[in-house]
Amino acid sequence: MRYMTKIWEERMDSKSKKVPVIIPLVIYHGKNVWKIDTRLWKYIERIDEMPKAIQRMIPDFTFRLYDYSPKSETAIKGRAILQAVLKMLKAIRAKDKEKLIEGFMEFVSLVENESDIQLANEIFDLGLVYLLNRESDITKEELIRASLERGDSVQTLAQRLLDEGRQEGREELLWKMMTKKFPDLDPDYYKRLAQLDSVKLDELSLELLDMQDRQALDTFFSRNCE
Repeated sequence: MRYMTKIWEERMDSKSKKVPVIIPLVIYHGKNVWKIDTRLWKYIERIDEMPKAIQRMIPDFTFRLYDYSPKSETAIKGRAILQAVLKMLKAIRAKDKEKLIEGFMEFVSLVENESDIQLANEIFDLGLVYLLNRESDITKEELIRASLERGDSVQTLAQRLLDEGRQEGREELLWKMMTKKFPDLDPDYYKRLAQLDSVKLDELSLELLDMQDRQALDTFFSRNCE
């Protein structure tokens, strides 16, 4: 309800004083199955005992829940790109590394079926950053190795991790990874990133996963930038 109120505060029409319709949805992918009721009134004390005149003055709403926790049996349907995102959210909770990597490979396959190339690229990059930041023990080499065991379609996308022809895209991806690991990085770090060639970008992508503090990042740039 807090999120709905905030949206209404931001989107209220200053002339008509009206607010937009909000259809509340919750996409959940926690470790355990969702157990919280989806109706607000369930958490208001003795609401059922109150006169209807009073009930009408108390806010109430329900939200639509989509539970994609590991044990949930909720079916994943819809557009390929939507299925890719939802399968990635579900896979990230897998305790077994092989199952997690397999989930990522399935994510890549679905992304490739998206006709909007720009959207597919953006979703792929976000999925990769999400995976590598959530699971620090999974390496880029493991993803490439897993892709080689699959069909050419998966291999094509997964090998973007090492593709020297996507220098600009790799800079953007590494910048997202850097700011995720070290929030509030100065934009000057991006300028340093742009000075690196494809070999140094590869080295940074590998070393970044093991960096524990910003000093390690500074050391890398001092060693590799003029």
